[in-house]
Amino acid sequence: MRRIVYVLGFAVALATPAAAQQARTFTPSHLQAAREYLDAVHVQQLAAAGVEVSLEQQIRANPAMEPYRAAMKEWARELFASAEAKTAFAELYAEAFTEADLRALTTFFRTPLGQRVAEIQPKLAERGAEVGRKLAEAHQADLIARLERVKPAP
Repeated sequence: MRRIVYVLGFAVALATPAAAQQARTFTPSHLQAAREYLDAVHVQQLAAAGVEVSLEQQIRANPAMEPYRAAMKEWARELFASAEAKTAFAELYAEAFTEADLRALTTFFRTPLGQRVAEIQPKLAERGAEVGRKLAEAHQADLIARLERVKPAP
């Protein structure tokens, strides 16, 4: 059960990065530019893919979580499709990019190449997480040795 709470907490953290920012007012056109960019890059699918990768890692580590897979995926899909999530992500990107930057990015991501990049990002994220997991496993002995060297004496 503790693992389920961990995964849900991680998923919520993914969904609410803008909440930690100070309240800031954006022009309607700036927020609209952010929303258009997020649509162009398929942010809902990217966020869902991130949750999926995290969920897969958690289930691999704790197979007892398998019965909860469908419910957690459904929850994440609904959460990222909500107006609340769309607004939070729009504010996050409006904070990070000017309106002109967002319009330029959107122009690129509406091209065939931009759409190809947007469409393969979730798969690349998934495969990248697997590469990272394999590298970490292959070099785990080195990490353990390093941790032992800095371990405080009892």
